[in-house]
Amino acid sequence: RMFGRGMINAIKSLLPAMPIWLERWAICVNMNSKWWRWVSLALFLCLTFVVTSCDNAAKTEEKGIEQGLSHQQEENLNDTSHSALPVFDATPGDADWDEKAEAYLQKLTLEEKAAQLFCVTPEGLTHFSGTVVQAGETTQKAFNRLPVGGILYHRENLKNPKQTQEMLQKMQSISKARIGLSLFLCVDEEGGSVSRVFSQPAFSDTPIPPMREIGFTKDPTQAEKIGTQIGGKLHTLGFNVDFAPVADVLSNPDNALLKSRSFGADVSLVTKMCAAFCQGLEKSDVLPAYKHFPGHGSTSEDSHSNRTVSHRTPEELRQTDLVPFQDAIAKNCPFIMVGHVSYPQAFGEQPASLNKKVMMDLARNEMHFQGILITDAINMGAITENYDPEEAVISALQAGADMILMPDDLDKAVKAVVQAVNHKQISESRLDTSLRRILRVKTQRL
Repeated sequence: RMFGRGMINAIKSLLPAMPIWLERWAICVNMNSKWWRWVSLALFLCLTFVVTSCDNAAKTEEKGIEQGLSHQQEENLNDTSHSALPVFDATPGDADWDEKAEAYLQKLTLEEKAAQLFCVTPEGLTHFSGTVVQAGETTQKAFNRLPVGGILYHRENLKNPKQTQEMLQKMQSISKARIGLSLFLCVDEEGGSVSRVFSQPAFSDTPIPPMREIGFTKDPTQAEKIGTQIGGKLHTLGFNVDFAPVADVLSNPDNALLKSRSFGADVSLVTKMCAAFCQGLEKSDVLPAYKHFPGHGSTSEDSHSNRTVSHRTPEELRQTDLVPFQDAIAKNCPFIMVGHVSYPQAFGEQPASLNKKVMMDLARNEMHFQGILITDAINMGAITENYDPEEAVISALQAGADMILMPDDLDKAVKAVVQAVNHKQISESRLDTSLRRILRVKTQRL
């Protein structure tokens, strides 16, 4: 490349005198100088066009290198052999969908807006001390009071297909009757150790293997088959969001939390496997949520318990951890789940889920993500051991989160958001920005 640029510059420096030299050469060989002037002009213009084209191509290549993506990353992101079509057909920003979302937004009160920003368990919604296994009168009263944006169900809530279908159908009816909107009905169904449905004999005779085993096949069609199997079952039950796939590249082989949950250590393989898995989910209209942004694979600690740190530099993140997420963004993925990992060398001490540099500067401004940024469960140890629960909720929203997963206390969290708006800590227009993303996905996809 350096040699080519040197040749281009040398030729460019000679171009101004080129017609004179060509004309003198024509005279020396006794050719008609008037006729040769036209020939020399044509040759001069052709040579100018070729040099200019080469120069522009070289500048474009240099610009791509300066933007931080290596040649290998570009190959990973441009390889469409296992993802020929976008995972999601709906394009963010479509005028008709924006108008629908805006119409819903104008109907919401401030408290309703705040409630829509949360995804909670059914116990978190109702404050029921036991395990919720139906959507009855208690659930309806709780939702009518605080109409949350989504509900996450755990294994204990799901007893059998009939009970689950009835519970989710009723929950969806409650939401539409109260607020005129569908509800995100969510589950963690990764396969392997994180399986709420397929791990139960009442739902399936065959458990889904860990994604590590699927990664060993190095065959994205296997990941797509698993995604299709999971998506089909979840859709039949009534779920519309799966908090999967795990898009973390396992750069630390001693990472016990993700060792079996990640597709592997090869960035290209993880990218292709995640895309294929999501294609499978999409066949049944189940929305995926890539996790754990901006990458959990290099860590040693478990963020469920306490503070978790990655010592990745910005360049290391771009070369490895961010590649699967950038691919997801290119395919209009509706959800990205932000983890609670701290990156002191890249973004400072604050965990990603409370960090504006991660969510606004990186996800929004650099990577151009237009979907929903949802935090990992905000009641995990990495947050609760280091931050006040309500302060963490406000910090997450100030940093750019659109939805908060599993606050410690829903009532207190919603109240904290309303008070933050009233006290000018957060503007109502900031909430509206997140709500437009949430409402756009709901009106487009549910």
